Amino acid sequence: MTPRSRRLTDAEIVAFWRATGRMNYPLGAVYRLLLLTGLRLNEAARLPWSEVHGDHIVIAASRMKGRNGWAREHLVPLSSATQDIVASLPRTKGSAFLFSFNGSTPVAMSNPVKRDLDRRMLRTLKAMARRRGEDHHAVTLPNWTNHDLRRVVRNGLSALRIHA
Repeated sequence: MTPRSRRLTDAEIVAFWRATGRMNYPLGAVYRLLLLTGLRLNEAARLPWSEVHGDHIVIAASRMKGRNGWAREHLVPLSSATQDIVASLPRTKGSAFLFSFNGSTPVAMSNPVKRDLDRRMLRTLKAMARRRGEDHHAVTLPNWTNHDLRRVVRNGLSALRIHA
């Protein structure tokens, strides 16, 4: 299998941010958390309130990717933008998860959700091209995966000379 190297462009990230801002809770908020933290999709989508500690998250080793006892708990510092997202989330008494339709089960981030995001991003990219006076009919959105957001974060941190 060929390793992926896809990273979203700056324009695609703008389109992503705008599109996720127009998505209803909890879907847009999950995607924004992915971009701001570099978490894996299920680490974010299944995040329980018990792992949130103000300015950081501690993901239990049992939820981390790893085999044969090699998984370790993972500390995720939260930027002020990420803390704002967490603070904006609805929290009803007894709700176990940050991202849930019913409070008791985590949201399922399915293929139709990703296709909807892609559709919204492409619409935004076309609108951006129109405003620049470019041919919006020629605008495309190359295939990308949720995991590609981790690469965006890692490359951004490397550009800032932050080594994790």
